[in-house]
Amino acid sequence: MSLEQNLQLQKSRMTVNINNIYVELINNLIGSLGESKSSVVYYIIKDWVSKNTEKIKNDWGVDLTEIRENYIANNFGLKFDDILNKLEKDIIKKLSHIKKGFKSIPVKDLAETMDVNPKIIRKVILNHQVELEVEGIHFFINEDKVINSDFEKS
Repeated sequence: MSLEQNLQLQKSRMTVNINNIYVELINNLIGSLGESKSSVVYYIIKDWVSKNTEKIKNDWGVDLTEIRENYIANNFGLKFDDILNKLEKDIIKKLSHIKKGFKSIPVKDLAETMDVNPKIIRKVILNHQVELEVEGIHFFINEDKVINSDFEKS
């Protein structure tokens, strides 16, 4: 047996051993996390994802909020705009409470503060100027920052 074949065999044995450990772990979790191997694996994945949403977003660029919104819109027959209208109203209300608190802030930072997708912040500021004016909010977006034009006046 050549050195390369021996190394390849060792690698495959390692993988098999790791897989067997995972299988044994899953078998031991049946009953406490689920009633079958697939339900245990589903639970583990769901738990890991819920605890690592920022890691998933930062490391791999996958935005779970966007996936969730698209899933709801596509699978439950809900119009995405109907879902956003309530959310947009809530955002406008929240913006009215913080309107004097900043001169400018990156859209991403404001979205994180409000626990929403940055696209929604942009949509509210760009598409709802009338509603914002009624609330006394004078924001605009410049170079991916929300600019508060009233900051200097207060």
